[in-house]
Amino acid sequence: MFACEEPYHGGGNSPFDQVKHLDEHGNEYWTGRELMPLMEYRHWEDFRRITERAYQSAKNSGRDADQHFSAITEKGTGGRPRSDYRLTRFAAYLVAMNGDPNKPAVASAQAYFAIRTREAEVRPQLSGGLAVLEKVLYEIHDTQVRVGAVELVQQRQDQRHTQLEARVSTLEGNHGYVSALGYAKTHPPLCTEQVYLSRVGKVATRMAKQQGIRVGQVNHPNFGKANTYPEHILKAAFEEVNAKQ
Repeated sequence: MFACEEPYHGGGNSPFDQVKHLDEHGNEYWTGRELMPLMEYRHWEDFRRITERAYQSAKNSGRDADQHFSAITEKGTGGRPRSDYRLTRFAAYLVAMNGDPNKPAVASAQAYFAIRTREAEVRPQLSGGLAVLEKVLYEIHDTQVRVGAVELVQQRQDQRHTQLEARVSTLEGNHGYVSALGYAKTHPPLCTEQVYLSRVGKVATRMAKQQGIRVGQVNHPNFGKANTYPEHILKAAFEEVNAKQ
């Protein structure tokens, strides 16, 4: 059983930075009980369910799941013991990816942990030369593809068929990214006309650049290439365009 250290904020402005811990070796980790409210989950049983799905995703991707997911016991309200999870950065990323995509807070968690995971995995390898960097990027991409495949199977069980088709058609290698058209299809009654979506895309591109977030691309049968963005960026872009109409 692990004892949880006090959260190490590290100067970050994200609420997920505020609940980050460091162990005795300086490794970052998060606890399920602290992530649960930040991802808009009210009941532990619901959050435990997506954590177990994330654990299975890690096993299916070839990772040592037990190294990233540790079951712990802590004192709850009134001093009674309650179950919790100690999650590495990678484990927290998988938990976010297995969360309800219709919750804005889940989309924020997906963007946060995707960026932090990529930064942490790439940064130590940059001094090793181009060959090492290419190997790291390939491994990251391969892991994302494996995790994405598991995620899609789970979504087919949890979401309506029409919503899934719209989401699958716009997924990029960096999960959590979606096109303006795909976002509109899964958030009715948003308009899906090309002129309107073009305005949304320009606003989303501006917002992404302002926040230092990469704009992705995905192949589109009609337009050749379509830009993709984190869902929280598109949500804000649609709101801005609609407010000006």
